[in-house]
Amino acid sequence: MQTRLCTLLLISLFAIISIPITAQRIDRYQRKLEEYRTNEWPPERSYSRISLGYALQKTFKKHCEYCGFATPDGRRDYVPQDISKFLGKRDLRTKVETADIRGGGLLYYLFNGEERLQAFDEINYSPSRIFRLNSVANQFAINPDENFDSFILHKTCSGYLKAALDAGIEPPYLAFRTALDTDSRRQSSVLALSGSFLSPLHLVLSANDFRTTEAMMKLWSFYRENPSYINNAYYLREFEGVMIKHITAAEENFKIETEGSLNLTAPLPAHLKASFGIGKGSKLSFMGNDWETIIFTDFEGVYDKQRLFSPLPSPADIRRYLSGIQPVFQNAQDLPLMIEGVEHKHFLI
Repeated sequence: MQTRLCTLLLISLFAIISIPITAQRIDRYQRKLEEYRTNEWPPERSYSRISLGYALQKTFKKHCEYCGFATPDGRRDYVPQDISKFLGKRDLRTKVETADIRGGGLLYYLFNGEERLQAFDEINYSPSRIFRLNSVANQFAINPDENFDSFILHKTCSGYLKAALDAGIEPPYLAFRTALDTDSRRQSSVLALSGSFLSPLHLVLSANDFRTTEAMMKLWSFYRENPSYINNAYYLREFEGVMIKHITAAEENFKIETEGSLNLTAPLPAHLKASFGIGKGSKLSFMGNDWETIIFTDFEGVYDKQRLFSPLPSPADIRRYLSGIQPVFQNAQDLPLMIEGVEHKHFLI
């Protein structure tokens, strides 16, 4: 009986001693695992400087910094792991050029003949050459061509981590804590559009209405101040590419949530296409002057960059247009009130 009691006491003593040892081993294992995940995340990857992957890195790295994630040195891949759902037929190796001008401004920019031959990232853009029209509502609104595939991507901090988990990549535990904190304050998200974009100038110049008249008059003034552009002025009629923006305003992030596009990476849904249309009454403000612009340049065969541009009307074209509308010269105080939808004349003061 005493022998059995001693045996039980010894077993209990060893069990009590082994508990803290086991706990220490588990704690040490967890620390090593967290250290490993911290060192390995984001995963390492390098992109060519002319690739889409490289062009996207800057915005998503900034997003990671705002989320409180570690951004270690080295060639890390900050592009979300589910990016393929956003690219359609293209991939991160697609050749691109980045324009140092927001998307809406690029579609209204006045190029000369030499600039048509230059890479978009080699052009020195000037604010004075953005064609501004008072007659076009929401002039710089982004309007993907609905005849072609278009995609939307939205990533909050937690959405960014979920994309990694779904791809089998485990971020460090600390990243989840900081993500929840940042998302609760709606302080950082990334919104991007990919698709085909058509310049509203193409519609304005062919409309033959008050918008066309304003465009012709402003273009005439531009030629007077910049005679070197006469018969040498072009606009970017269309391009395929990506427009991307980093959002840090809580109000704008909240509006995205209410539109139902939170952490969405997919073809652009029908209910959101209206949000991007010119003149549509959406809660969102998808204005092209807030977006970074990336242009696909994977041209093949005879399809080259110059074909993306169209010539602007020359002074002779403008004279013919104005003579065709028979403008009435009249004092400003005698102008009748213009009512929308009612036929009217063009007055030159």
